Amino acid sequence: MSLPVTVTVKGKKYAGEYQIEGSLLRVFFDGKSKTTSANSANPEFVARLLLIELVCRVYRSSPF
Repeated sequence: MSLPVTVTVKGKKYAGEYQIEGSLLRVFFDGKSKTTSANSANPEFVARLLLIELVCRVYRSSPF
């Protein structure tokens, strides 16, 4: 089951999805994904951080 996750960077909103599968948290954005351990008490926060990394990867520079 995918859950929505969003971040706003410089006034622009980016939306992705995340899934928790066992001990893994996966974030998906624009055909890319990033995975980490899902041992956080706040998986949505971790998903937002990973979404920021994916946004930067997709646009090949920091949007900040």
